[in-house]
Amino acid sequence: MTEFNDDYDISDIRLTKKSELSFIWLLPIIAVLVSSWLIYKSFSERGVVVTINFPTAEGLEVDKTKIKYLDVEVGKVTAVSINSDMKTIVVTAQMNASATDYLKDNTLFWVVRPQVGLGGISGLGTLISGSYIEIKPGNGEPARHFNGLGTPPPLKANAEGTEYVLETNNLGSLRTGTPINFHGITVGQVLTHELSAAADAIHLTIFINKPYDQFVRKNTRFWIDSGVDLSAGADGFKVRTGPLISLLSGGIAFRASAEDGVDSIASSNTLYPLFDTYEASTEITYNNTLHYVMYFNGSVRGLTEGAPVQLRGYPVGKVLSIRLEL
Repeated sequence: MTEFNDDYDISDIRLTKKSELSFIWLLPIIAVLVSSWLIYKSFSERGVVVTINFPTAEGLEVDKTKIKYLDVEVGKVTAVSINSDMKTIVVTAQMNASATDYLKDNTLFWVVRPQVGLGGISGLGTLISGSYIEIKPGNGEPARHFNGLGTPPPLKANAEGTEYVLETNNLGSLRTGTPINFHGITVGQVLTHELSAAADAIHLTIFINKPYDQFVRKNTRFWIDSGVDLSAGADGFKVRTGPLISLLSGGIAFRASAEDGVDSIASSNTLYPLFDTYEASTEITYNNTLHYVMYFNGSVRGLTEGAPVQLRGYPVGKVLSIRLEL
C-alpha cells in the first residue's frame, strides 16, 4: 500500500511555461538570411556586360564559352547574334567584377582554336574543352564595346621584351610570326610589317624576349636567315645552317658587335637595316660617303644595282642606280 507524505508543501511547486519559440521556427529565418547573402554575393561579384564583334561565331556557345585571361575565367558568353551590318556577329558577355579594370579602349579579344603556325601547333586543349575567348588587357579609357581579332595576336598577354624596327627593300617570305634567332635560339618574332612613310622601304616591327633584348645594341646587325647560307672564298666553300624552322619558312638572325658594351644597349623602336645575307651583314659600313656619276659609252650589260665597286680587289662602294641618257 502506498503511503503519502502529508507534510509536503505544495506551495513550493512552480509551473514553468514552455517557450513558444521553437528551434524549428529559426530555420526559415536562417534560410532567408543565407539566400539574401547569396544574392548579394552574386550581384557584388557580377561585373559589367560587354559586346564584342567577331567575323564568325564558329566554336562559340551561349552560356558555355568562357572568357579567360592567363587561363583564369573572367567572364562567360551570354548571347550571340548577327550584327546589323549582316557581315559580323555580336557576342554579349557577362564579365566578372575582377575583370572590370581590364576593359579599356585598346583591350584585345580573340577566339582560341587549334591553330598551326610558324611557331608550331597551338590551342590543342580546345579540342577537349572547346573554344574560348582570350583577353589581353589594355590601357586608356574604359570601354564596353570591342572589335575582336580574327586571328590571335603574335604575343602572349604577359610577354616581356622590347620592340625594334627593321628596314628592308623586299618583304620576301617574312610574315607575322617569323622567328628571330640568336645563335640558333629563337628569341623573338616579327609582329607587323608596313610601308615606310616615303613608301621606299618596308618596316618590320619585331619583338625580342627578355633577357635576350640586352644583346641588341648600337652596332647589332640583322640579316635574313634562309636556313642555309653558301659562300665561296679563297679558302673554299662555306656552308652555314640555321634552325630547321628557318630552313622551312625563313627567319631573321642577329649578332651583337664585339665593340658594344652594356652601356650601348638599344632603346625601344631603334631602327636597324635588315641585310639580305649573313655575308652582307659582316661588311664594313661607312657613315661618310660620296656619290659619283659615271658615264659609259659602251654596253653595261650584266651591271645591276647593288653591284660592288672595287679598288684593287677591295670593295669600296656599290652601284645605286643605272639609267639611260640620250
